[in-house]
Amino acid sequence: MPVTTVPLQPQDVYINMSQRVEVGTLHNGHFSPVPDPQTLGYWYNNQFYVHDCGHDFSQHPVVYYHNAEWYTLPGVVTYRVGNTFYRTYKEAIAFLNMSTLAVSTIRKRCVLCQSTEAYTVEVFKKVYCVQCLQKRVINGELFFGEGTLRKDWSVQVVCEVLEALYMHLPDNLKRELPVCYPLPLEHFLCYGREEKMGTGGWYPGRPAHISGIRNKCTEESCPNGHDLCKICANTLTHCPQCGSFIPYEEPRPDEEGCTNHCASFTKACLTCGQIAERRKRTN
Repeated sequence: MPVTTVPLQPQDVYINMSQRVEVGTLHNGHFSPVPDPQTLGYWYNNQFYVHDCGHDFSQHPVVYYHNAEWYTLPGVVTYRVGNTFYRTYKEAIAFLNMSTLAVSTIRKRCVLCQSTEAYTVEVFKKVYCVQCLQKRVINGELFFGEGTLRKDWSVQVVCEVLEALYMHLPDNLKRELPVCYPLPLEHFLCYGREEKMGTGGWYPGRPAHISGIRNKCTEESCPNGHDLCKICANTLTHCPQCGSFIPYEEPRPDEEGCTNHCASFTKACLTCGQIAERRKRTN
């Protein structure tokens, strides 16, 4: 495989580490988080599978796509919340659900409006009343703080805040909430696969999953406008929504071990002189 084996250095890409799930590899007691979890996974049968695809590829090398290069990462894929490690994403989320957001029916003072309300929500150890949270949702202000102290709400926080609002807001205020469920800032809906969140799987309310805007496939994606993330666009041959051909494809690492091969579909390998073949355009 023409990839470089290097341990990634931990990067401060998550705000409030104790309240977020970090994804990375654990090797000899050292955890290395990755800045873009959607490009962490495994190669199997000439296809890339994202780390949380649901299949057991633990016996295969962990690979990571970063800065237009593939890397193999030592260790195993691990999920961390604070200083605690989890074997699966579901286990980490289960812990996060218990620790990130808590609804209280005891009267507490809201940090935004300073009023003491019957229903409050504690997010990142700060108390907010449901009325103030409702205003932020309506205005699209899905964050707390300003400037360098700003903390954007994660997918999980948006989901849990909405769930609390639909449960505890008066009916007249519920009707003011957006008809379409809001997404976290800098995120979009990818229609390549469906991922349901929230109690009973009501969020995001579409046959899609939520992905970061940096992962959006903007070239050679679905011609009918069904947005796809790069991972789904690379994996899929046809759009699940309309059946259109998806030409987008990333060159895969070469399993023969050539250090240059498969870096490009147009440039020949400096070592063996071959050009990477496209698996989607063989017909």
